[in-house]
Amino acid sequence: MPDNTPWLLYWLSVCRTPFNPSQGYSYAERAFHLFREQKDAAGVFLAWGAAVFTITYLMVELKTLDWWIEILDELLQVFGEIPSEEIEANVSTSMVLALIFRNPRHPGFDYWSGRSLSLMDKYGDINTRVRLFIHIYFRDTFYSDSARSKVSFDSLRKLARSKGVTPLSRLCVKWAEVVHYLFSNEYEECLKTVSESINLSSATGIKVTVPMIIGHGVLFALNEQDFAAAERLLKEMTSLIEDARLFDQGFYHYLMAHKAFLQGDIREASVRTETALKIGDKVGFPLIESLNHIQMAFIMNELKEYEKALYHLDCADVITQRIGVNAAIFSIKLARAFFSPLFQVEAFNKREEETGLSLLRNALAYGRENGYFSIYTWYPRVMSRLCFKAIEEGIEEEYVHELIRRHHITPEIPPLHIESWPWPVKIYTLGRFVVLINGKPLTFGRKAPQNVIEML
Repeated sequence: MPDNTPWLLYWLSVCRTPFNPSQGYSYAERAFHLFREQKDAAGVFLAWGAAVFTITYLMVELKTLDWWIEILDELLQVFGEIPSEEIEANVSTSMVLALIFRNPRHPGFDYWSGRSLSLMDKYGDINTRVRLFIHIYFRDTFYSDSARSKVSFDSLRKLARSKGVTPLSRLCVKWAEVVHYLFSNEYEECLKTVSESINLSSATGIKVTVPMIIGHGVLFALNEQDFAAAERLLKEMTSLIEDARLFDQGFYHYLMAHKAFLQGDIREASVRTETALKIGDKVGFPLIESLNHIQMAFIMNELKEYEKALYHLDCADVITQRIGVNAAIFSIKLARAFFSPLFQVEAFNKREEETGLSLLRNALAYGRENGYFSIYTWYPRVMSRLCFKAIEEGIEEEYVHELIRRHHITPEIPPLHIESWPWPVKIYTLGRFVVLINGKPLTFGRKAPQNVIEML
């Protein structure tokens, strides 16, 4: 009976999506076609919204969203306007999600996001509103700058404290939180959120977003070179990955490649990234595709396959310029600076030096302007050399100092000859005795032995 009853299929989709997204999509797609045959406008638009939401929730074959985006224009021509503002709130929210994943520069994005926000307070249930704000946060984080992202994040956190937020929505918020902590470089908060997510998943049985949440914890641990924490979280992620979404499986291989690269196993990193690239192409999320190409570029550079390195970097550049992923653009700019002769050969001429320094200035200025203090393609050894050269040349010193402090960057050879290097503790002697903690003079409480220090 369900195969020929569109309303039953629609509600089965709504109920099954949190636990079995593939089945949820199958029900929504079938309901959509039946409603369309029966010319049921309300059913058509509701099923359209359910199908699009399920694709974005499932995070596989995102390229199919292109058809759903295109068919919406045809539906509006056939049925005229959407039957009610309440249904329009659902449709506009799903359209925003589809455009964020496939084409955030779509000419209709501002219209649909504006309609969604204007209708949400009046018609949107709390969980639909949370879903919308999560994806607006993602758009602001990946396609805008840190200031706008911070505003979106604060709004999302406030909304998430409302009554009626389901465990599924809470886990989706946790996903946004770990992304925020990665980019703002708040390691302990990230690990705390990962732990809370694992506990919430265990208590509710909802696992859909959990591998992605854990994966961000893994990535942050690797960036901090906390390999013990990374191994522990990878073990947790591995236990979930077999039944996880293809999107999560691709991220898992990306992380395994990242780990292998940091530990010097370049061949393993290459094999894992190749797998991640294949999965990324099937998933169809441009951001992930660009990150995989950037990682492969670094791997090829390490293998001294310089033409292949530039090929993958160019592939990433084409993708990011098309959709405007600021976070990935920053990674590409850093890579182009690092791949220049200034950092790759022992002897370089004046022109090569000037080109390398120009690329470095451009990359770091872009990072400062967008407020980036961490990225998905963070390689400590690479960043150490870039920061060392920047301080040596007086490039974006304040911003670079903050990068060094936040990531505890120390070059392989301590830069003792660079006066401005932001050591956590500096002690000046011979004629004066001054102690600086993170660039600020040491201060004392009333009972502190200040006189003893002053005598030194």
